[in-house]
Amino acid sequence: MVQDPLYGVVVPLPRSHRQRMGCRPRGRTGGRTGENRVWNAIWPTMKYSMDTPHDGSNRLTDAEMKGNFDANLARLTAQRCRAMGVTAGQLRLLAKRWRKQHAAGTPSDVGAAEVDALVLPHTQDAGSLCPRPYVIRGLWPAHLLRRVHAETIDLFNGYSPCIYVLEPMLDHLIAAMHAHDLTAVLDDDRVVILVGSDLVRRLETILDDETESVSLPKYNMALPSGLSVSGETLDAMISDLDQKRTQRTVQLHQQAESVYAGRDRAWWVHRFAQALNGDNGRPLRVLIPVSRYSTYVRHSAGQLSRALERLGCETQILTEPNSHCVLPASAYARAFVQWQPDLVCQIDHLRHESRGLIPLNVPHWCWVQDRLSHLFNPIAASKVNELEMVLGLGADLLVRQHGYPANQCVPVLNGTDTQVYSPEPLPEEALRPHRCDIAYVCNHSEPAEELPNSLINTIANDEQERAFLVWVHDLLAGIINDTAHEPTSRIGRRRLLKIMQSESKGRFTDDGLNQVYDFFCLPLFDRMYRHQALRWVIDYCEKNGRVLKLYGKGWENHQLTQPYACGEVENGRALRAVYQAAQVNLHVSSFGSLHQRVFDGFASGGMVLCRRTVADASYALFQQALRASNELGRRHFRMHETKQFRHQWEQVHGAGSSDRNPNRPFDLERGPWHHFLRPADPCHFRSYSQLAGSIEQITFRDEQTLGQQLDRLLDHAETRGRLVEPMRKRIVSALSIDVIAQYALTRYQRILHPEAGDDEHDSSSVSVETGTRLMMQE
Repeated sequence: MVQDPLYGVVVPLPRSHRQRMGCRPRGRTGGRTGENRVWNAIWPTMKYSMDTPHDGSNRLTDAEMKGNFDANLARLTAQRCRAMGVTAGQLRLLAKRWRKQHAAGTPSDVGAAEVDALVLPHTQDAGSLCPRPYVIRGLWPAHLLRRVHAETIDLFNGYSPCIYVLEPMLDHLIAAMHAHDLTAVLDDDRVVILVGSDLVRRLETILDDETESVSLPKYNMALPSGLSVSGETLDAMISDLDQKRTQRTVQLHQQAESVYAGRDRAWWVHRFAQALNGDNGRPLRVLIPVSRYSTYVRHSAGQLSRALERLGCETQILTEPNSHCVLPASAYARAFVQWQPDLVCQIDHLRHESRGLIPLNVPHWCWVQDRLSHLFNPIAASKVNELEMVLGLGADLLVRQHGYPANQCVPVLNGTDTQVYSPEPLPEEALRPHRCDIAYVCNHSEPAEELPNSLINTIANDEQERAFLVWVHDLLAGIINDTAHEPTSRIGRRRLLKIMQSESKGRFTDDGLNQVYDFFCLPLFDRMYRHQALRWVIDYCEKNGRVLKLYGKGWENHQLTQPYACGEVENGRALRAVYQAAQVNLHVSSFGSLHQRVFDGFASGGMVLCRRTVADASYALFQQALRASNELGRRHFRMHETKQFRHQWEQVHGAGSSDRNPNRPFDLERGPWHHFLRPADPCHFRSYSQLAGSIEQITFRDEQTLGQQLDRLLDHAETRGRLVEPMRKRIVSALSIDVIAQYALTRYQRILHPEAGDDEHDSSSVSVETGTRLMMQE
């Protein structure tokens, strides 16, 4: 290999082929009358000896060459031919002449060994999940193009970078089309092949797009056939375009700042009131930036957009225009200049993460849907300004643990779009492919045994830390396999941190142990928890002849789950069909059952059976504790003082668990259930039992209760219907995306204008007596 002047690599070919391909063949260069200038400029006679024997050649027959060419030509659209500067007819004519000169067959393995030995530069670039495009100077032989194409497909949730091929001589294209099957490459619109002269200028024309919908290339690799295309000229052109884009972004950003100058809190109070309170104002404009290289988040953004539009708002989803580029900075500024949104809604991102792309005086919502490290920390909390609202899962936790402003954090659950997930039965042709006894929709297919190494590599800095994390893994495995107690009762933060602190012997700081808990213990335990339940389900189906279908990424890659894998299922109508077609839909998560898939399933009229966690049962346990407290006439008591509470405790935590600490004190106004003394927030429940009323018939605890529930539900449509309909009604009335969007708009108006009054309850002033009255009302 030879280093190219531009940050690229030259792939060497055997000496004889470098000599033959590095110079232009002799012969006539004219063409037929009427052919265009580009065609005349690159017409070759191709008389150099490609059929000369060489070591390692793999010669193709005439029939194989013609078959390759015809298949490749069929993929060349008129648009692609125009970009090359030729027509399909001209390619056929030239190919016919070329085959006459190469009756002995052309070698198909020229340079294959050298290309196979290369390390593609994007694989060594850890700076981005979505690496920028390639430029390949030279087309023959096509091994390099085929390899780069194959190894850059779907690098991250559908992202595939563009590939630009600059080939000065048309004969190299003809040779490649005969020697290689390029159908996959030519079918892919991200591959742009330019042939002929002035290639750098022609590439510049493609890249010089004001909307910046095409990313600028970063990686350059050159074959000997493309060395006449100057690497320095190419580098200078890309650098000039980059500067031009930067200047354009700065100008747009300055314009955006001027548009919003002077719009203070008072201005926004008036604007929101005008738009939302029936003052005949212009509808509220909501900008929703979201990456197309996400899965669930992109789906959630679409749901939020539709809900806001049904409430009379105008929305615009800001995302990448295609799967070959990353959203440029100018796209934000252009949206603020041209569309002038009144509100920006982002999922799992605060304003400060945009690094100045979102003006500081534009109202902003961050909807937290995942527990992510860049949100759950005090530094992020310090970045929240007065025009921001943080809503979603864990909003109250952000306040208590990380110091987010309490009046700007609104706990809500991820709602369901009842327009999409409707109980109206889909036609049988939509349901038939998904008919089964049990369906499970989940992307967590990687077995728990394979997950620790990838997690350890992201946390551990040395062998001692690796050994500690292996010890933590074994601890969690012991907890998950202890069938005497509900596993989730034993991974509480305080308890587990205390155990880890003792074992770590100072190798981790308190912050470090919190990181271990959040980003090692929780995801690893959740994977163990899911796959343990899945093994129970598989055993049940095999013993009872039941049909199980697994939907999601990767189930087909593992021996245990491969027989049941059914591929991915799209959110929306297809997922609704799964919920309606299966007799029972399974949901398992160690974080609890207050999950959007559960809401979607019930809203669709499907039966959802969840593995119960302590969090799911906590509200029922709190109710029993409150009754016991009232019977004793005081706010605190000990477990041995009331048989009913001890019985309820053992139902949740396992038989015998109350005997381990019978004198454990319970103080309802200071204990772990204190938040239940507050009235339930709209669009938010703190426990699955608080939503469902009773979870005994819609959850299972262990393998035995799973079998009992499945025996009761399968083949008994009336039983399922009696359970589904009440849950569906509760979810639709409290957790539809329309209800949540309306509530969020109302709460945000209060944040903008706190003087108007806030009817939120102060949890610090709520007593046991108030909690009893609230429970009586429920």
